[in-house]
Amino acid sequence: MELSLLEFARGIGSIGAFKVIRLLAREGYLKRRGGINVPTQKAEGLLGVRRAITRGGKRPSYHWQTYVTEVGEKFFADMIETELRDFGHWELKR
Repeated sequence: MELSLLEFARGIGSIGAFKVIRLLAREGYLKRRGGINVPTQKAEGLLGVRRAITRGGKRPSYHWQTYVTEVGEKFFADMIETELRDFGHWELKR
């Protein structure tokens, strides 16, 4: 199963999960809709939305979750690595 967007962003490490998500939104890959970050047409094949199930209580709980495909993992990791090399983590906007 593919990594969720938050799991992928946490795996980047040095710049923090929320900076990674904001960077993807600023580049036009994500749009905020209905309380979650939804992939745009630009992110077709790189990001997707699925219905996730959590079983913390007696009954299962369902929610929408954005995930990163295998192709997306490689693409975004290279893109973020290039941004960090060019600008450094301190210059990536919040």
